[in-house]
Amino acid sequence: MKRRSAIKLSLGSIGLCLSGVTFSTLISSCNADNEEGWTPKVFNKNQMRTVKALVDIIIPRTGDVPGAVDALVHRYVDEAVSDYFSEEERTKFIQFVDQIDVNVKEGFSKPIYKLDAEKQNAFVQEWADSSDDYQPSGSDDGHSFLIFRDFVTHAFFTSEVGSTEVLNYDPVPGEYLPCTDLPENGASWSIRN
Repeated sequence: MKRRSAIKLSLGSIGLCLSGVTFSTLISSCNADNEEGWTPKVFNKNQMRTVKALVDIIIPRTGDVPGAVDALVHRYVDEAVSDYFSEEERTKFIQFVDQIDVNVKEGFSKPIYKLDAEKQNAFVQEWADSSDDYQPSGSDDGHSFLIFRDFVTHAFFTSEVGSTEVLNYDPVPGEYLPCTDLPENGASWSIRN
């Protein structure tokens, strides 16, 4: 990656982090609609399948540890795009998802949700390595793999599943132990009010 591209991605990520969209989603936390008859607000059926496949690739279920799909992050993405993005941001995000579909179909002749795990991971790895290639034409707003990945990880680790079943959860943590190795303290911690 060229230095200019790295700086551009870094600044784009910082801009997204500081935007009102992220602030609003942070305040509302990750509480996706978990009803059986749920339908997407923004994405069509194929776009939703693409988002769900990407979310599952980024944070998959491993053994008894839940993944992003278990936390309904794909539904949260749809709700966040619907409720917190401006019309322009929403349009660009939908174009972004559509562009991913186009690129996957060019390389594999199938949408990403119909590929086996090996091909899905190969695509996402290529996407991560050259994220600028998958932006909608004329787009310079930073809708890239890094921002999508950060959106998914933020949604997962602020969800009830992510903060209580993946992170260690202790509403009243024990004593303060400065400068200790991670194995002594265990995994990362999540504190919830």
